[in-house]
Amino acid sequence: MSIRRVAIALAALVVASCSMPAAGTASPAPTPATTLSAPASPVGPSRNPAKPTPNDDVVNYWGISQVAPFELWISASQRTDAFLLHTEDGRSWNRRPLPPTDVANATLRFVDRSHGWFVGDDRPPSGGCAAPGAPCRSVIYGTTDGGRSWTPQWSWPWSAVGASLRAFYALDARHAWVAEYGQGCTVATCSVRVRSTTDGTTWNAIGELPSFVTNMVFVSATLGWAASYTNMSGPKNVAEILVTTNGGASWTRQFHADGGLPRFAVSFANAREGWALGSDLERCGMSGCDASAYSVYATSDGGATWETRAQLLVPTDVSPDRQVSGGGFFDRIVFSSRSADWSGWITVGAGAGSGHGGVVASSDGGRSWIRSGGDAQGSWDVREVSSPNDPAVAWAVGNYLGYDGGFLAETGDGGRTWTRVLPSPLH
Repeated sequence: MSIRRVAIALAALVVASCSMPAAGTASPAPTPATTLSAPASPVGPSRNPAKPTPNDDVVNYWGISQVAPFELWISASQRTDAFLLHTEDGRSWNRRPLPPTDVANATLRFVDRSHGWFVGDDRPPSGGCAAPGAPCRSVIYGTTDGGRSWTPQWSWPWSAVGASLRAFYALDARHAWVAEYGQGCTVATCSVRVRSTTDGTTWNAIGELPSFVTNMVFVSATLGWAASYTNMSGPKNVAEILVTTNGGASWTRQFHADGGLPRFAVSFANAREGWALGSDLERCGMSGCDASAYSVYATSDGGATWETRAQLLVPTDVSPDRQVSGGGFFDRIVFSSRSADWSGWITVGAGAGSGHGGVVASSDGGRSWIRSGGDAQGSWDVREVSSPNDPAVAWAVGNYLGYDGGFLAETGDGGRTWTRVLPSPLH
């Protein structure tokens, strides 16, 4: 795995340790640590059990977007060809075009059957970018026909830290936001604009965030949250969660943590219920973070107060059936549906060392979690999880460790068992 992939894994890691003090709220009593356990049942059978052989025909899967229980789009690549896969039933797939971007680091989002965006980096024909000054730009593409065609809507040159359009979030066919890194950004400091669209097509600068951004989430055209962090070389940095009530024009800090290199990622299911994932990059290496690095926080009043919901103890080894994986990088957190309580999902990337990826799942609002790490084909390096409708159902997309090939897997029991849906014959 390349050093560039390691840098991306570390830069994208989303985190803030529960030992860090949170500002602006009363500190809750410590929550007992949750040791990540294997699901009660083994990984389910694959619909396509033959393990792919590494060759030029292997397909890799990078992102997922879902608008109905079985209507999905998957961003994929085969050799140098990037493309989109679409299904309306979760079984039969159609291939559609994607813009000529770095698909492995792009964001794919659909909000209905017709409207979607693809945010990625245009690269020169020779390959990589030597930022700053290279002919590389981050570009927002839009589609109104379900991905059959794409139109560039906005672009911005790379800065010294690489891609300039990050933390994209789409609410509906008219409203979306992106964090735009300024040309003066360095590894230590960055001026970040918030750019948005209110017609689904044109993009305007509307506000600013204090520094680097992990992610943004909106529950209406006016109400949203952002996770931001500083990256100085000194002994103390700050990760914070900020709220906007005017569509991104201004932001107010709600919650923060101090540490060496703290990070937050944030997810809100509605105007009141939210969660944050955190740790500190100083406690991480090439294979992942130390065993007690991760914490989950929760709010039930729109972020005015937060409580420590769980500390996640990461196993350091891999069980024989890969149900519990060691190491890896906990990345994105998503809470979006509920029955008796809210269901949540955390993606786990593999990094560049011996750590393994997977999916961490909760069915009780983040109080307890289980972890799955692969299937009969191998261990997972998970890129995204989607679960917008049913609290027991989710889809995970990523690539296998040890050979060049990807997967799409589905669970119908809250992450206890998974069935591999892709690779499958494409038409």
